[in-house]
Amino acid sequence: MKTIHRATWLTLSLAVMCAVARPQTPAVPVTIDNYNRAQSDVYFAVIAKGGGFGKFRHGRELAPIGQGGIIRPNRDTLYSLAVFDLDAGPVTITLPDPDKHFMTMQVINEDQYTQPVYYGAGSHTLTREMIGTRYAGVAVRVLVDPRDKNELEQIHSLQDAIQVTQQNPGMFQVPNWDEASRRRVQAALLQLGTTISDTRRMYGANENQVDPVRHVIGARCFGVALPRRMRSIYPSRPKRMTGRSFIG
Repeated sequence: MKTIHRATWLTLSLAVMCAVARPQTPAVPVTIDNYNRAQSDVYFAVIAKGGGFGKFRHGRELAPIGQGGIIRPNRDTLYSLAVFDLDAGPVTITLPDPDKHFMTMQVINEDQYTQPVYYGAGSHTLTREMIGTRYAGVAVRVLVDPRDKNELEQIHSLQDAIQVTQQNPGMFQVPNWDEASRRRVQAALLQLGTTISDTRRMYGANENQVDPVRHVIGARCFGVALPRRMRSIYPSRPKRMTGRSFIG
């Protein structure tokens, strides 16, 4: 079975406020029609408040089994997460040479469409025109070999070598989404998710590549994932969780 690669938006500390504007406007009801945008804003806000606005917040340890706030994490992967305000100007992200490590960078817009996916070293410029929404979420993943005792230290060096260039980081300001209605829609989507056996047409780069119903279910049940040709997700849980990774 192929390694499952997806953008898992880690729950980060909410204590750090780094350039995040708290809206004082009336709450906006969340419906099935705007759920994807609302949920993206919630994901992005967690990253921004945790120190990942305009720069990367690096996960230094593998996700433990059962860690709250993570939708189906890869337990053999370290994540570096960031949110960028593209209305403030283009952002250029430079990835270092990963050498023997498998490294990817996925860019997600506020409608939960995956735009470019990059592999290995390189310099990549993101613009509002390219991404399609004001804010872009970026996830850099590096696969970890648990057999190598020095692996984490090497990957930490790779994470630290990621460079971001943007003339002005802008600010993070999203609608004041109503939490009660968002949770009601979530509950309904989770129930629908139990009836799905695969993720066909659930993820893609735009509305032409997805089924709208499956897309919104996937936004809640499986997080933001790569397009189908780049990953495999099986919406099931083994009877016994061992914490081992399967790589083929």
